[in-house]
Amino acid sequence: MMISEYGYNKTAYEIGQVYGIAMKWPKYAINFSPEVDGSNYNNFQKSIIEIANDHDLQKGRFMLLEAIGDVHLLEFVKQNPSLNSKSFDEMQEKIRQGDLSFKSALESPAIVNAMLSRLDGMEFDDIIEEGESADQEILKVLSTR
Repeated sequence: MMISEYGYNKTAYEIGQVYGIAMKWPKYAINFSPEVDGSNYNNFQKSIIEIANDHDLQKGRFMLLEAIGDVHLLEFVKQNPSLNSKSFDEMQEKIRQGDLSFKSALESPAIVNAMLSRLDGMEFDDIIEEGESADQEILKVLSTR
C-alpha cells in the first residue's frame, strides 16, 4: 500500500481507517487547541480571543476570563505586600461598582508582565486550572497578612 493512493489532503483520521476500526482516531484526539502567547500584551490579547473563539459556550468564555482575572489579581496581591484581606475586599467591591481608581495599579507593567509570563504557552484547560490555583493562593497569601 502506498501513501499516494490516499493523497496528501487526507486527515489522520481518514488515513487511520486504512488500518482498520481499531486504529481510528476520534477527531478530538488530533485537534490542537490554541495557546496563550505571552511574548507581549498585544499577542496575549489576540491569543485569548482565539482561545475564547475556540470555545463556543458562553460559560467557557466566562470561566476563561475569570481565570485570567484571578491570575492577574494574584500577581497584584504578591506585588502589594501591604494589602490585607479587608483592603482587598474593599478594592473588589469598588471595582464591582465601577470605580476605576485601581485601574492604574492593576495595569502596572510589572503585574501585567508577571501574568503574561505565568500564562504563556497555556491552553484553555491549563488557564482554568491556573485560575483556580491562583484563587486559592490569593486566599492563602491574604490570610497571612
